[in-house]
Formats: sequence, structure tokens, C-alpha cells
Amino acid sequence: MANDSAGNKVSLVCSLPSPQLAARRAEIQRFIAQANSVVPRPDGVLFAFENTAEIAHALVDFILFEQQCCSSIAYELRSEPRHSQFILQLRAPVDQVVALQTIYLKGDRPDTRWDGTMAKNGVARTPDGVKRLCNVAGPIGAVVCAVICLGLPIVSAALGVAGMSVLRDDRILIPFELLCCGAFLWTLEQGRRVHRRSLALWLALIAAGALLGSMFIPRTLSRIGVVGGCAVLVVSMMFNRRSLKRCS
Repeated sequence: MANDSAGNKVSLVCSLPSPQLAARRAEIQRFIAQANSVVPRPDGVLFAFENTAEIAHALVDFILFEQQCCSSIAYELRSEPRHSQFILQLRAPVDQVVALQTIYLKGDRPDTRWDGTMAKNGVARTPDGVKRLCNVAGPIGAVVCAVICLGLPIVSAALGVAGMSVLRDDRILIPFELLCCGAFLWTLEQGRRVHRRSLALWLALIAAGALLGSMFIPRTLSRIGVVGGCAVLVVSMMFNRRSLKRCS
């Protein structure tokens, strides 16, 4: 019964006979598996593809075919400034939006959205909780480690009151700093794979270098390193978030 219902919804959008429709849906799934991201929108579906000549020809061929059997759908193809991606937006009448999304968002295609559950090409999923943890705990932990290493009296006193003076031991502090830097660098690399912009990752590498370096240089210079590293890290995180929003 559920399959019949889904089939009826799809038939509202596509005029292909059932046998041809099944084959075409398989072709569509293979095609959109090449997308960098697939996002449901209130009026349809939004795709982002890599900007290459091969993809451009494939997208035009896709639209030329689809507009014949799915004539009620609006197809918009654009390349926005920086031109690193092609954006394909499909819009359906209000009563056909669910049917359109049934065609393009169902199936075994790996989800490539930043907030999705599986990476492109079938790479094992990374739970959203892990991403959020690395995105928050990574930067905070790296900054806290660098500040502890400065040996500020107020920080030392706070650690003593909390019974955590052991954290001042370089044998613990340095590996934890490396772990936290690795966490936020991994987060930014995941973002770069979505929005295809490397600036945030490069800034984060500079920040990680400054925070790590501050643990091995004289105290006066280490304070400059910590402050500078924190500032660059904040900028990199903001740029990454902004780029992800624009991509979505």
C-alpha cells in the first residue's frame, strides 16, 4: 500500500510509464550521486555540483530530458560568484512538492549534506554528535590548553581549587592540545568538502600553529601567540559557518 501511494505521488510529476520510470529513477540516483549537496526546499529540491565542463553538459542534458516528461517542474541552473559550483534548483507546484522530493530524495544515494548522515561515495557515516563535539570542544580545548600553559596566577589558582593541577603537566597538556587542534581542523576539513573553500582551513592551520607554538616559546611571546591564535581561530570558524550557510 505504501509503495502504491508513493507511485501515485510520483505519477503526478512524471508522465513516463511505470517500467520506464523505474529505469529513469535509477539513472537519476546515479546522476545525483555526483552532487556535492542535496537539500530539500519548501518548493522542491536544491543541488550543488562541482563546476566542470563535463558536469555542465550532463546538467543541460538532464534538464532537456526531464522537462519533456516532468513539464510541471521549473528547472533553474546557475553559477554564482566564485563559480566553484553549479546550482540546480527544481521547483514544483505546491501539490507536487512531496512527489518531487520522493523522486530525488529517496533511494540509496549517499547523503552529501553537511548535516547529513553519510559522506559522498559511500564513506561510513560520521554521527552528527561527533561533528558537534569536535566543532565545539576542539577550539575551546585548544585555547584552554594554551592558556593553562601560560601559567597565569589566576589560572593556576583555579586549577588548584578544582583539584586539577595535574593538567599543568606538559606530558598531559601537549597531547591534549594536539588532540583538540586535530578535532577543530577535522571539522573545518569536513566543511571545506562541502563549500569547496580552503580559506577557513588555512586560517585554522595558522591558529593551530600559533596555539601549539605558544607552548614552546618564552612567556612574553607566548601570550601574543595565544591571543593571535584565538583571533585567527574565531575568524576561521566564522568564515566556515558563513560558507556553509551560503552553500545551503
